[in-house]
Amino acid sequence: MAKKQVVVGIDIGGTNTGFGFVNREGKILGEDSIKTAHYDEIEVFIAALYEKIMVTAHKIGNGIELIGFGVGAPMGNINKGTIEHAADLPFKGVIPFAEIFNRHTDLPVIVTNDANAAAVGEMVYGGARGMKNFVVIGLALAKDLIFEPAREYMEENLLSIYKGKVKLLASELSTQNAAVLGASSLVWSLREPD
Repeated sequence: MAKKQVVVGIDIGGTNTGFGFVNREGKILGEDSIKTAHYDEIEVFIAALYEKIMVTAHKIGNGIELIGFGVGAPMGNINKGTIEHAADLPFKGVIPFAEIFNRHTDLPVIVTNDANAAAVGEMVYGGARGMKNFVVIGLALAKDLIFEPAREYMEENLLSIYKGKVKLLASELSTQNAAVLGASSLVWSLREPD
């Protein structure tokens, strides 16, 4: 039996970094996370992340073939494979994320802005399928747009449509997988059709 090709979509956040093993249809076969905030050094963070990814791959089983990694990160630069001056991450400056990650694997590593990854995830797998024009607002932007005294009211009314749901609360965004799916779909887009 042929192994199922999967990519790992990684969503780097200031507190947690989530990842999921995603097949071509957008089904998440396994997922986990590590605490971003526990790491001060990018090399140590990436080594721990890669190790956790491999542990999760082992739990999924031998029926998968890993073909690449898509990474959504604040201030991710898809042209350079870097994370550049992300304010909410413990790693400062310009981080050559793809280069450092490739010390652990020869597979492709694509880095992009996390908001772009979420938008791609919505377009390919989510509520924006078939749409030509749409806007995805993530928590980073939403928290910057909301004055603290109005947060409770806005929490109830921030987004009218997200992943096909109506009136999804902003606090629920952190439990959704749009960025993981979007980051994974970047890898699929680089592959030639079978």
